[in-house]
Amino acid sequence: MEVYTTASTAVHDIYAITVFIRTVIQDVKQRQQALDDIQAQLEHEFLFLETFNILFFGDDDRSGPWFRSLPDLFQRDLNNILTSLRRCLDAYDNVALKHGLNLSEANSTLGREDKQDESSTPDILPSKSSKNKEEVKKLTDQYREWTERLRQVMTLILLVSGNLGGYATSDLGVDVGAKISKALGVTKAVRRQIRAKSEVPKKFPALEGNFDLDGNGRITKASSYTVGVFHDQQSGSYNAIMETHDFVIVDDGRSERERQEMKLELVRRLAWLLQGDISTAESTDPNNGTAPMYLLQCLGYYVLGTKLSLIYKVPSQGGTPTTLHDWMIHDERKEYELVEREKAVREKEKNPKPSSKEKWEILKEKNKILEERKKLEAERQKQQANLSDRYFIAWALASTLYNIHASGWVHKDIWSRAILVFRAANAPLSSQRIIPYLLGWSVSRPQTEEYRDVSKREIPNHKNKDDPEDNPDADSEIRNASDSDPDSDEESESSRARVFDLEHELYRHPERYYGKTATYENKHDLYSLGVVLLEIGLWSTISIEMSIAIDTARKCSSAPPTYIMERLQAQIRLKSEDQRLANQMGPGYAEIVRRCLTGSFDCLKGNSKSDDGGDAELTREFHELVVEPLRLRAMMG
Repeated sequence: MEVYTTASTAVHDIYAITVFIRTVIQDVKQRQQALDDIQAQLEHEFLFLETFNILFFGDDDRSGPWFRSLPDLFQRDLNNILTSLRRCLDAYDNVALKHGLNLSEANSTLGREDKQDESSTPDILPSKSSKNKEEVKKLTDQYREWTERLRQVMTLILLVSGNLGGYATSDLGVDVGAKISKALGVTKAVRRQIRAKSEVPKKFPALEGNFDLDGNGRITKASSYTVGVFHDQQSGSYNAIMETHDFVIVDDGRSERERQEMKLELVRRLAWLLQGDISTAESTDPNNGTAPMYLLQCLGYYVLGTKLSLIYKVPSQGGTPTTLHDWMIHDERKEYELVEREKAVREKEKNPKPSSKEKWEILKEKNKILEERKKLEAERQKQQANLSDRYFIAWALASTLYNIHASGWVHKDIWSRAILVFRAANAPLSSQRIIPYLLGWSVSRPQTEEYRDVSKREIPNHKNKDDPEDNPDADSEIRNASDSDPDSDEESESSRARVFDLEHELYRHPERYYGKTATYENKHDLYSLGVVLLEIGLWSTISIEMSIAIDTARKCSSAPPTYIMERLQAQIRLKSEDQRLANQMGPGYAEIVRRCLTGSFDCLKGNSKSDDGGDAELTREFHELVVEPLRLRAMMG
């Protein structure tokens, strides 16, 4: 039997059983008011199913051919979900009979009068009605999870085909189409996809006003994020975060003025997209089966001379913002200082004939460093997120990236220094739900042909020494480092800027180093996310894990050769096999990290059962193999 026929049969049965359940619960509700919330939830799902049934499996001549025109993977997904939902709902018959519910009206509605003898059914619920409520609620929750899966598949179908049941994406945003998208629960996704593909209105001016720093100033030294108050001439003053933007546009055919105009257009596009249907009130409950998107609400773009910025509203929960990186590392300056002192000790130990006094000084310094590191580690452990929070943060970031890709966009700059968390000053960690907000849109591009050609990133002063034989001293370049003064603010600032460049590069997909490929793809974002998931699992940053290589490159005037970068990237992949990760987060989490870092998705290996491929298929696999497993782990908290 073909997929359409089996899916159509399944959805018909699901629809019939839903009517059945609806009638049963209405009957129960008359005698047990506590089921009100279940009734409301079921009514919501019933409206969804009714609309879905008409749109995908209606009686007109349009539904069948449209369904059959979908890529095979989406046909199979829909059929599998409907089949699973059908099995889930079958249990309602047994629950109803087990608890003596009066099903005569429901059976009559479905033409199943012989299903149950009304005379044998008590008119009241048995004494264990709370047990009945629990079982019905459990089944209703399962119903909601499966219908949420249908919504997610519909979002991807809309992305790849541009329509649902004959309604184009643009049609689903207005009039009857808007009512359909609302009933299906895909309104936000529809609006984001429309914004991603539409031109920015000419009347979309920059924000007018002034940005004043608050007492905190920049969130971190050399950070792109600044906390303050924005005084808007139109809407007044509000607490805000300013994110500065700087684009690298490699196109020798454009003048400086043309490049600046393109940068401004990119910022306008970002502000336009991020203003649409972005809410900081997304659900934080992984149990409801949704895939929330955690982004700060963008109020617009701000131009000050040639400086371009986005202005974000501080979320309602408030608290002190910090980057995920700084939360994990706790005290970066102290860590940097200890690393420098350790290197100085190693240099002294190279002396083949140290005096007794020198030996004593070395030993004393080692003990001091050890004690200070113990104190630093103790403080870091005290601030460390618990296992539940780490699972939630990992799931929240993966879910956000899933929504970004489902909107037809790529992020292009995911790293832990571009993820903000807000923590209340005096509240214990156990009483907070720490939400990570993904920012760092400074090099993002919409996935259109116009901007694919300018997404290539150039690394300045790169030495083209890709053959180890041409550069025999390369290994020593990575291992050895010259002295620097960590107490000099001016030098530290410039040095850290260089550190960030190489550190930043370690989050990028290997294909992106030194512009190996000009086209940025969704898989490149997944790699970057994998690096961040690794950091969350180890609760240690790349800046610490790869500190020797980063510190060495900081003192060089050029980026490492490609083959050296390949070795460093291999070290990062090996860390996903580190027993520390499996011990802290479990082998399943470690496998998720490895999958992202190695690109272990069927559609990337050529093992997919579908010939359609493309970003939509990768996004579907990403949800199935990364987002959903992380959600299940987040539920454990």
